[in-house]
Amino acid sequence: MAVIGRRIPFYIAILLLFLVVTTFFLIYPPYHFKQSTINPWLGPSIAIVLLLDRNDTSSVISIEETFENKKKYAQKFGYILAIKKMKEQARAPTWAKIPALLETMEDLPSVDWLWWIDASAIITNSSLPITTNILHQIDSTHYEDRQLLIGYDCFGINTGSFLIRNSAWSKKFLRTVYGPKFLDYPNEESVMEKLIEEEAIEVAEKVFVIKLRILNSLPPTVCEQKDRGVDRYTWHKGDFVINLSGCGNTLNCDNITRDVWRHLGTEGHNDLSSSTKHKGP
Repeated sequence: MAVIGRRIPFYIAILLLFLVVTTFFLIYPPYHFKQSTINPWLGPSIAIVLLLDRNDTSSVISIEETFENKKKYAQKFGYILAIKKMKEQARAPTWAKIPALLETMEDLPSVDWLWWIDASAIITNSSLPITTNILHQIDSTHYEDRQLLIGYDCFGINTGSFLIRNSAWSKKFLRTVYGPKFLDYPNEESVMEKLIEEEAIEVAEKVFVIKLRILNSLPPTVCEQKDRGVDRYTWHKGDFVINLSGCGNTLNCDNITRDVWRHLGTEGHNDLSSSTKHKGP
């Protein structure tokens, strides 16, 4: 009897645990979650969309480097990495992200969010998951209907790295941006900015503007002649992403490129930092 008495607290604890688990599954049954969510109770499912263009010789980052960088990050947090190839189009290459995103939405209908990131952008802080680094900012009733998370730089809206919800609204928005009405516009950024400014209810209310450095830091040479507040756009150690678009072409980014690759080397990204193409002195 004494042994049974000592085991009563243990049996009670087991019973309470069983009741808690049973109650949880009754309230949140597994079939309510989307199949693509690898760990459904940790947050929304995310797909990283990356467009690779082997004809682009202007980038200081090779296709292999940018692919490995995104692949390791996706594997670390259980995100899907959707690789898209450049297709022929009558517009400038920058427009290609729009059909690539629409195609991914059709291919992965159960994914909650798509993260577009340019091939010229490098993840420099792989310890930051999308869910806690960015999406937590709209995790409230007031902002729960936001569909697009994007930043502005010294020139205007920046589409080098942004998050868009996989929804009917997003598909309509992207199709509008890519529509024939805006065929003569220089890039998709100018169209998005126009729609945000002129369509307050249909578009602007669905957009959540975040500080650029949270999602897409830039080399200092991008905005140094344009804006005195260049520091709020410029990459710092610890920032999530740096976009090296234009480096090696119209911009001199030698110093920041060396800093980034040294930083990546200390962070364990030896596949990038050891590249002879980018190795510092």
